[in-house]
Amino acid sequence: MKWMAFILLLVAYPAFGQQSIAFLNKPNLEVRSLSSSIPANSQTIPMEVIRGMIYLEAEMNGQKGQFILDTGAPMLIINQKMESQSTKNALSFGEGISVTETQVASFNFANIHQENIDALALDISHLEKASGRNIMGLIGYNVLAQFELFFDFDHQLLHLIQIKPKSSPSLQSPSASIDFKLYDHLPIVKVKIRGKTLRLGIDTGAASNLMDESVLAYLDASDIQYLPKEEIQGLDKKVKVVQSGLIQQLKVKNASFGETKFLFTDLSFLREHTGYQIDGLLGSPFFSKASFSINYPKRKINIWSE
Repeated sequence: MKWMAFILLLVAYPAFGQQSIAFLNKPNLEVRSLSSSIPANSQTIPMEVIRGMIYLEAEMNGQKGQFILDTGAPMLIINQKMESQSTKNALSFGEGISVTETQVASFNFANIHQENIDALALDISHLEKASGRNIMGLIGYNVLAQFELFFDFDHQLLHLIQIKPKSSPSLQSPSASIDFKLYDHLPIVKVKIRGKTLRLGIDTGAASNLMDESVLAYLDASDIQYLPKEEIQGLDKKVKVVQSGLIQQLKVKNASFGETKFLFTDLSFLREHTGYQIDGLLGSPFFSKASFSINYPKRKINIWSE
């Protein structure tokens, strides 16, 4: 098994009387729903968004249950306490966690069957307390790697298309198509704030958008509207109080997203342990702002508008 060193999943908590992370306004595009033009060969599965996290039903080893869709996870992660002494250390927002390598005999996701999948075992029972439901695990990169994922937040649906050589989905051309680089399992895109280029990871398992706190040093007063501090928690179970704020002008290629809410914290561990410049993460609230897809085989983020 190829070892992946970091698992990025973030829970947002109310703090100082504030509500939990809410979806943001749509971008400066007239966005349409994808539902009317999704290719016939797609597989569709209902999704539920709870406190900014995407929950789906899947079947593992014959048992159905709830999973969180997490593009910040390297592979399928099973929710269970450590039963083996053979553990390895992984990272979650700067703190070490212990995981156990394992394998799942069968996994059914949106009528797509996969067998003998490498997985990690990790106790994520604290996420169950946050959501109020049983969670079987996280769906990560090794389950998603051959697919294009279409997020339809208006209808609470996820559409999957398996991308094969020489295949082309019969979907209307996107209004913006953004190339991303894949660092191990994490898609990374370039964004601009007031002309400055930053590199942000795509993490549907993050219940908020994150930015490294060092970015605050070069933002002008007109670039950001500060908001009350909020609490966040990673897989290490530690709760941190961090600054929140609205960045006024966020641009991704030719799409402008106007005011975008970020939480600011120390993300230096990502650069130290990956050797790659990562300035922040775009979480699931970012995806709710438009009709998006993530095409892993072609390394593209697509945005649709009329």
